[in-house]
Amino acid sequence: MYNLTTLDNGLRIITNKIEKMHSLALGIWIRTGGRYEDTSNQGISHFIEHMLFKGTRKRSCEELKRAIEEKGGVFNAFTSEEYVCYYVKILSEHMGLAADILSDMVLNPAFDKEEIEKERNVICEEVKMYLDLPMQYVHDLFDELMWPGHPLGFSLLGNYNTIKAFTRKDFIRTKERFHIPNNIIVVCCGDIEHRDIVRMFAKIFGKQKAASCRSYKKARGPFKGPRCRFYHKDTEQTHICLGVRGLSRMDKDQYALRLMNIILGGNMSSRLFNEIREKRSLAYE
Repeated sequence: MYNLTTLDNGLRIITNKIEKMHSLALGIWIRTGGRYEDTSNQGISHFIEHMLFKGTRKRSCEELKRAIEEKGGVFNAFTSEEYVCYYVKILSEHMGLAADILSDMVLNPAFDKEEIEKERNVICEEVKMYLDLPMQYVHDLFDELMWPGHPLGFSLLGNYNTIKAFTRKDFIRTKERFHIPNNIIVVCCGDIEHRDIVRMFAKIFGKQKAASCRSYKKARGPFKGPRCRFYHKDTEQTHICLGVRGLSRMDKDQYALRLMNIILGGNMSSRLFNEIREKRSLAYE
């Protein structure tokens, strides 16, 4: 059973105490991501995710990593269409350290110009990496077809033009727009006490003021007729994506749809798996 506390400035803190654990997982979730972008700043949420690990106003990149990893902990982050999460997994005795490191990254990133230029090259290589993985790139092409001209159809990594154009001012402006308490959820589970987590983050974020939150661009209605796209690459395999728009996550029939998905292609007992792999030996998956 989880506990929820909302501070006066809108910061939400959710915890779940798990008995007999000696560790914890702590995440800071920010309501931003690819869906909040447009053609001019496509990929900036992902770029900022990288930059938060490159140092704060009081800690270098090496100091951030060493602080967590020398205690046997791990920390990482990920970007999605609707949120970015920064998290730490560590022994419970180091809860204060984990909270300090994550909040320092979220509130006080340095955005060092030299580090920005180095990471710009890294992300360009990341784009190339996914282009070299057709089994993943086919899903990007599918998203473009499903959401033409909409942020949901953009690549979370951005493109070469946007990646190369971002400036330090762009990062600062985006951080100030989204890294505000009423746009953040702190989640912690493991060997913890809710009141301790609340007290800790109230002290860290208590002086931060709430501000207006930017909403994402709503998805458009269904398009007319089928769409298809073919991308040729000199590889030994063909990767195919076939799909239709599904149901709202609030639709009562979503569970029936999920069950149907499993029956058709969701596991090794599915009809597609049996027909394509077991009977015809045409593909690995």
